[in-house]
Amino acid sequence: KSMTIDGHALLPHIIVSGDTNADGVGDVSLMAVSAQNVQLIAMDFMNGKWGTGAGNGTAGIYNTGLLTITGSTFSGNSGSTGGAIENRGTLQISQSTFTNNTAQDGGAISNDPPGTMTITSSTFSNNRGVTLSQYSQGDSGAIVNWGALTIQGSTFTDNSSPLGGGA
Repeated sequence: KSMTIDGHALLPHIIVSGDTNADGVGDVSLMAVSAQNVQLIAMDFMNGKWGTGAGNGTAGIYNTGLLTITGSTFSGNSGSTGGAIENRGTLQISQSTFTNNTAQDGGAISNDPPGTMTITSSTFSNNRGVTLSQYSQGDSGAIVNWGALTIQGSTFTDNSSPLGGGA
């Protein structure tokens, strides 16, 4: 089945938040996608927190299906594997912004096998790979890639991690 969620008609966009008690801090992860054709347009994903809810190790979206994200924002998500998105399916991202997300592996996105990901005209800023324990250090500020990845016309600014690999 196919599904499209389009937030263009709403101001502000559709907001998906993991802050369940309105204290400004994430409490749960946001969503899992396993369907074969999901489109998310003009949505804001914020304050997701890994540990409960949808994802394997992500705070935002855990994808194993075919997902297209357009004109959306991911901010303040905190996970262990991809703060905003963990991809193990097919993911296309365009005209989207990832800012202030954190995770041990891929502050904003972790593209894991057998993941295929294409990113166009998007912005990644201030995402951080972080150390979660004495046994693991942060790996890649914006994106960690273990699958197939194509990036075109996108901007990476001030992303960092303890092990290097800001982008």
